[in-house]
Amino acid sequence: MGLIISVSNMKGGVGKTTLAFNLADAYLRRGRSVALVDADPQGSLTELLALDDAASAPTVAFLDPTATPVWADAPGRSLKATTAGLDLNGHLSDKARVAHREALAAGGEVVIIDAGPNALNHLPFLEVSDLWIVPALADGLSLQHAAQMGELAREMGKPFLVVLNMVNVRASQTMGAAIMLIETYRLRERLARTLIPRSEKINQASFFKEPVHAYAGAMGRPFEQLADEIDRMESKR
Repeated sequence: MGLIISVSNMKGGVGKTTLAFNLADAYLRRGRSVALVDADPQGSLTELLALDDAASAPTVAFLDPTATPVWADAPGRSLKATTAGLDLNGHLSDKARVAHREALAAGGEVVIIDAGPNALNHLPFLEVSDLWIVPALADGLSLQHAAQMGELAREMGKPFLVVLNMVNVRASQTMGAAIMLIETYRLRERLARTLIPRSEKINQASFFKEPVHAYAGAMGRPFEQLADEIDRMESKR
């Protein structure tokens, strides 16, 4: 089984789906096969992947880096959807858990899970993950929920990385306050060096259901840097 990454925060609206989608693209462009798992009942990743045949159920999408084009919304594309053995609340039965693990194992060198905001409903996904990525905005409520995810990760013995997402890097006072909260919540050592900036180009890329790199070139660089950071982290374990 490849590296399994869950992207989760107990607070919604922190950009989980966009981050998962573009992190998958960063790995694909390195020639690594990827399984993208939409475990959020809202199905945002499923919509982003244009999987109309599975829009009502959580899905696993298997992505082949050798296909051309990988992300094309066209017949015969490399993207194939299967159900992940979930009910709409994200609970796995014992039988479905086995099927779920098998689906993930067959998925690729990297498995990225877009988990819903209610982490307790997605414990089966979090339990099988090697790393939790916790996106957070640079605000108090978002970081508070990130800290709760951190406590859960520590209890479960899981490594995690907090990624500041949709950040206005020019707002020095906001960033200063966020850093103070990060210290207060004991997240400093778990804070990613990579910042994902707030960008209209990133929003537009999601609107057109394209990875940021394909839509706006250099704007996809932060997701590549995050993949680099994750790989370095994993190489030390």
